[in-house]
Amino acid sequence: MVVAGALVGLVALHLSGRRVNRTRYRPERLRAPEWVILASGVVAGLGMSVVGAAQPLVAHPPTVSLQWPQVSLAALLSVLVLVAPVFVAPLPAGSAPVRRLDPGLAADRVDTPARRYRELIRAERGGPPGGMDETPPTAPIPAERNDR
Repeated sequence: MVVAGALVGLVALHLSGRRVNRTRYRPERLRAPEWVILASGVVAGLGMSVVGAAQPLVAHPPTVSLQWPQVSLAALLSVLVLVAPVFVAPLPAGSAPVRRLDPGLAADRVDTPARRYRELIRAERGGPPGGMDETPPTAPIPAERNDR
């Protein structure tokens, strides 16, 4: 009886599977940028493992005394390898291109909460809206506005 039930179940699975149209999973091949990202992680991990074995005080500095931790060139290079993906990684699909600000563009033209606050202060003082007045953007906040 158990064998007959198992056979009926297998036949039912086979018959129902014929109606399902599924594609086969085909992973994308890794391109050069992905290999560079992978290699940078592996190199950094191996480099820090070597530093940890060869220079234990650099990898695990003591926490008892107050002093700057030691840094070796090998540890620094192992960590700096992790910067490589920043330069080679492609943008995600569908992402907007990076908008770079013109270096000649005044900081006052970028819409931020600090800019809006400066505009409010200028309006209270009677200064021109959006124009430069005697209050630099790094001036301290007036005392009457500190209650926020």
